[in-house]
Amino acid sequence: MKNLSIYLFVVFLGILSACNSLENVDVETVDTTEQITRSASDFEPAVCYGLEEYNNLLKSFEPSPIPSGAPLIYPTYYGGAYVKDTKLVILIAGNPELYREEFVKRCGSENILLEKCGYSYVSLLAQTDKIHEYVMNGNIDGIVGFGIKEDKNMIEIRLKDLNEKTVKELQTKTRSSNMFFFTQGEEIKTEQTSVNSGIEIRNPMGYTSTLGYRVMYNGKKCQTLSGHSFNVGDYVYLPSSLYGICVDKEFYGSVDAAIVEVYSTYEPTNNISYTGMTVSPSVQAVPVGGYVNLYGKTSGNLYGTVTNTNFAGYVENQFMNDIVEVNYTSNSSPGDSGGLVYSSNGFTNYTTGTHIGRLPNTNYSYYTKFQNIQNVFGATRY
Repeated sequence: MKNLSIYLFVVFLGILSACNSLENVDVETVDTTEQITRSASDFEPAVCYGLEEYNNLLKSFEPSPIPSGAPLIYPTYYGGAYVKDTKLVILIAGNPELYREEFVKRCGSENILLEKCGYSYVSLLAQTDKIHEYVMNGNIDGIVGFGIKEDKNMIEIRLKDLNEKTVKELQTKTRSSNMFFFTQGEEIKTEQTSVNSGIEIRNPMGYTSTLGYRVMYNGKKCQTLSGHSFNVGDYVYLPSSLYGICVDKEFYGSVDAAIVEVYSTYEPTNNISYTGMTVSPSVQAVPVGGYVNLYGKTSGNLYGTVTNTNFAGYVENQFMNDIVEVNYTSNSSPGDSGGLVYSSNGFTNYTTGTHIGRLPNTNYSYYTKFQNIQNVFGATRY
């Protein structure tokens, strides 16, 4: 146990609100490009290298024909993928040279690296499924989170009380292998913030929440919000007027999000408030080691590196899985939950996810994958 890495993970999740300016017209475009308080020139989105290659790779694993939300089918020799420097690295449980031609075709690019690894991604997923079942059956034993660390080709298990005795007991009970390593952690907690001055979205309790992505839901114009902030039937307010009503929410499994049906006097846009930037409706996933950007009501624009693409753990006593962990260069803040997480190839900003919250005293935060929001709600970006 000499090599146990000890981290302190205590998560407070804030609630964001990045809403938009109003004009005295019959239909108001929800936009703030004319009210720029945070200059677009102050922030350049971080470029995620390997973004196209990674998403091509994931698409190559989709079953055909593709049922909605169907799990990916991974080859038994595939070990995971992550970004190193400017290239996508693909791990191979076997001889990498035997599979280079195949993965060049899958990625649609020669600009990839193949490295040998010890475990296939299928075997790592099988182990995380066992841990998931173990936890869901009430056998907590201090487990507060777990997930595959693709750059390490191992499974990280976070314990509330990290010591050699606890680790040995857990290894015996779960029949764990060398695939596992253990770190110290805490449950993820949400932290709402009261209404501040400025343009923001708030719930009936007076807590703020960031106006998220524009979506079509059941044929109607809607937008996403933080799921832990709203209940179905809640009115969604601007500081001085009613914006819409919450028609669906999910704070369970892989999704922390809500849907607000926007009243007809407003017209949602794809512009990011106060920045002059826009986000494409195209949804892109980001690999471990890749950069993502966050826009939150309190923090404005941040960027960071993805460290885990399938983390599972407790958020305010609610178990969540398949969420993404990011190490941001600066802390996100109370008021940022529900914010837009987007990726960039240097030319286009892509829809990636919505912010859940962060670990205080660290720069680690979490987001819901937008693909999971689409699968759960049947909502589509437009």
